[in-house]
Amino acid sequence: MSSRSDSVRADVSSSVRVSGTYKWMAVLLGWIALDFTMIARLAWGSVAVVASSSLGLPVLSLGVFVTAFFCGYVIANWLGGFLTDRIGSRLMLSGTMIALGCATFGFSMTPGIAVGMVLQAVMGLAAGGDVAAAVKLITAWFDVKERGKAIGFLLTALPASVVITNAFVPALMHNFGWQAVYQIIGVAAVLFGVVCLWAVRDGPNRELSRVISTVRAGSLIRHPQYVLLLVAGFGGYWGMWGFTFLVNALIVKRYGLSPAVAGSIVVWFGVTSLISKPVVGFISDFLGGIRRSIMLIIMVIFAALMITFGFLQTEHELMIGAAAVGFVSLAWSPLMTATIAEAGGKTGAGLSTGIANGLWQFAGAWSPAAAGLIFQWTHAFHAPFYLLAAGPVVSAFALLWVKDGFSVDQSARL
Repeated sequence: MSSRSDSVRADVSSSVRVSGTYKWMAVLLGWIALDFTMIARLAWGSVAVVASSSLGLPVLSLGVFVTAFFCGYVIANWLGGFLTDRIGSRLMLSGTMIALGCATFGFSMTPGIAVGMVLQAVMGLAAGGDVAAAVKLITAWFDVKERGKAIGFLLTALPASVVITNAFVPALMHNFGWQAVYQIIGVAAVLFGVVCLWAVRDGPNRELSRVISTVRAGSLIRHPQYVLLLVAGFGGYWGMWGFTFLVNALIVKRYGLSPAVAGSIVVWFGVTSLISKPVVGFISDFLGGIRRSIMLIIMVIFAALMITFGFLQTEHELMIGAAAVGFVSLAWSPLMTATIAEAGGKTGAGLSTGIANGLWQFAGAWSPAAAGLIFQWTHAFHAPFYLLAAGPVVSAFALLWVKDGFSVDQSARL
């Protein structure tokens, strides 16, 4: 009897060790998947000028491919969350990676605008489903009090992909041509999709990782707590994306600095935003999973720093300001992502994440245009930063009424 008990305890201990080791493998797999989606999205910015010449496209048409990808990406976030809850993270990650790889490879052979737009839209459709799948995978493998740092590491994929794209894509294009860039990305994405099919496990807890057969989108989007989280996330991304897309141009216009100097200033924005996500995630987990209060404080600081940045004068001040804004600009995002995922309940993490991420994409489409118009009308350097700071201000007010630990499962029992 004792030997059997010892054997059972040994099996349980081994299972715990395997789970403890594997859950960080799940983070890595999700991180690589998000990197592929962002690299496929960002690559056009590096190859557009050369590709337009070979395709005979006018300069004004270069943005249509970005728009096509964006449309597919937003639609996929909404549908991808639902599909993730239906089929699980493993099939979703592997399927989207393979689809993304095939569409990306196909784009390298596009004959013109029409086919190129269709392929970019398909690439967006494939890429948009990965966020929900990766987040659901982490919620299945990590306890509530560990998810902050896990999602913090996962979301470093965004700034990391910017670095990877700018480091390798121009060199690949120079040596092999722009078509080879998409062919290499496409083949690598397909191979990684096969790896995901073999390596990804939906989770150690069946209740957390099981698929569902009914849609609960209505109960989510009608719940005041979920709506407040959507508003808070939108406000944060409003400030972050507006600053990211406009700050270089505004610095050049206002101070007459060269684009290279402006870039050397803004690079600190990217460095600190990369660091802040896991740091804040660790702090949240260390404090027992507190999120709402930390996000609220970060949003207030974000708004204050954004306004302050508009009044900086010297190159040294701008560098420090960019680093400070960068640290808080996305420090809230892992906590928000974890909270949004948990709002969907035990089986709806993919759906709640997909709906939110799809909506938040519009912040990146609207805020740079709005801030640019404000600058054009006022010719005042600080004016766009007031408008961008309004985003985290609204977020802070929304978070005042948010409660930690909300989920539709709890609401259904009340």
